[in-house]
Amino acid sequence: CLQRIIDDPEGSLVPGPSADGETVLYESARRSATRLIASLPPEGLRAYRLLFDGKAKRLYELGRTTDDSSLLRTAVVRYLMTSYGDDAADLLASQALDAGRAAEAVWLLTDLQELVPDADVPASLVATKLAVAFAMLGRNDQARAVLERYAASGAADPRLAKLTTDRMLAEFASVPGDRNDVVASWPIPGGATHRRGCMPCVEPTLVDTPWRFTLERG
Repeated sequence: CLQRIIDDPEGSLVPGPSADGETVLYESARRSATRLIASLPPEGLRAYRLLFDGKAKRLYELGRTTDDSSLLRTAVVRYLMTSYGDDAADLLASQALDAGRAAEAVWLLTDLQELVPDADVPASLVATKLAVAFAMLGRNDQARAVLERYAASGAADPRLAKLTTDRMLAEFASVPGDRNDVVASWPIPGGATHRRGCMPCVEPTLVDTPWRFTLERG
């Protein structure tokens, strides 16, 4: 049963799809099983959701009303292909962006784009959040690529597609692409106001540390 593989807490790695037919890329067995469920014909997907929508709905609604990210994460990891998995992934990605966890948002939104064929979360919303997440990581090239792919898609929102990529980046991703603007101190979670979590490399030392002091002999 594919769901049993997804529910396995241990997990394992299996060969994933290859872009060129030669390079072997590995992915988790959980993601591979989710991909197989996503490839089911419509009647197969309906049957799967008939079995697991109830569990996913409870996790999603309780996680949403109590602001419990652990419940939302369980709904995403175990029940992404249900009718509530995409909503849980979208909400959890928003929470991750608010907390400065851009890498987590990239993972969630990428899986949402690649694995859920009939997600009811607007494609414009997923694309803009994913672009913001890449920009927060200082990966403006990838942010632009996400926006350009969306603008070129047939489902593009005309209001979003007519804007230039640079203008969109300037509006919702005020993080420069140069990652050298790191800060020496972290006054708030994630670093400075951009919350990219970047700081200069430091050499570990025990010399002149403010918390170091000599203990008196008793």
